This record gives sequence, C-alpha cells and structure tokens, in this order.
Amino acid sequence: MLLLPIGISAQSVTYSYDAAGNRISRTISVSHVKERGFTTGAELPSSTDSLTGRVNVTVDNSAQSVVVQVNGLKSTDRCSVSLYSVSGQHLHTIAPAAPRTVVGLIPYPAGVYIIQVTLNGIKDSWKVLVQ
Repeated sequence: MLLLPIGISAQSVTYSYDAAGNRISRTISVSHVKERGFTTGAELPSSTDSLTGRVNVTVDNSAQSVVVQVNGLKSTDRCSVSLYSVSGQHLHTIAPAAPRTVVGLIPYPAGVYIIQVTLNGIKDSWKVLVQ
C-alpha cells in the first residue's frame, strides 16, 4: 500500500447510466486537498491555517506580471513565491525580501498559471489567468 502525505477533506463519486441500466461514466470529485508537511518542530500548523487573509495576488496583464502582496511580512519570516504551469511544471521561485513581490511572466505564453506562496510552513495556492 502506498502512503502519501496528503489529506483529502471531501470526496464524492457519481455514476451515470444509460436507459438499459449500463454504467456509462464515473466521476470522482475532490473538493479540497491540503498537503501535510513533515516537520520536526514541536508546533505544527493547524489544518485550518490559510494565507487567504495575509496574502493578496493580483494579475497585471498590461505589464505581464503577477503581484504578490504579503501583509505584515517580517525579516524573520520564511517566505517563498513559486510559479507553476497548470500541468504542474515548476517555472520559477522567488524569496521575497519585501512585502510586495512582482513575478514577471514575459517569457511565458498567455494562459493559466499557479502561484504558490509558502509562509512559515503554511502553503496556499492561487490560480491566475494571464492574457
């Protein structure tokens, strides 16, 4: 059996049948998946921890960039901003030194990208559309 460090909060399976009663499709829906990190520290992040109130991500299509604003970023915070393609390919990582970080997208084509922000061991991701 393969054990993965992923917690699944909700999953549903639905089936579709034709008029003769034959199953024609199966759909599995996962509503939220949160990765659990392996840490050796005494304090683990709560499963309800989120960066939603602390991090703002906006797309500036005219400058072909994504602006990541980390409110209250301190010099002692461990923070990284990573850019991924929608297929999961890692494209770029930045270690922000200031609360406002600009991720340039000029070398990449228009499309959907994933911005992942890690702040003190808590990860959160945003899907952005670049035109």
